[in-house]
Amino acid sequence: MDDQKPDQRVIEHDASKVLSLDGEEVYFVAKQHVFSLVPILLLTIFLVIVFLAIFMMSFLILNSWVVSIMGMLIVFLVGISMVAQIFINWFYHIYIVTSRKLLEIKYAPMSGHVS
Repeated sequence: MDDQKPDQRVIEHDASKVLSLDGEEVYFVAKQHVFSLVPILLLTIFLVIVFLAIFMMSFLILNSWVVSIMGMLIVFLVGISMVAQIFINWFYHIYIVTSRKLLEIKYAPMSGHVS
């Protein structure tokens, strides 16, 4: 039986589709570690908390629930979309090392900017 994990075999099998040269072999398929997301996610969470505090203070100043709730709803939606975009961009960023090529595959479905 193969000593690789099932998900690792799937990644290497899919990576073999990029082999276009004769005698080319896949040596390594990797993506950034999950811990590379931590600083960005912590910053996003901090910003969401700061903006929520601002909108809670706006209730005390303006004395209007509508402005406060709408502001908090907008902050939550923007925060959730930022976290989703960060995770999806990380998930679809893959490095493939073959015997003849070094490939960096970036797929950013939630962004119009390609780097």
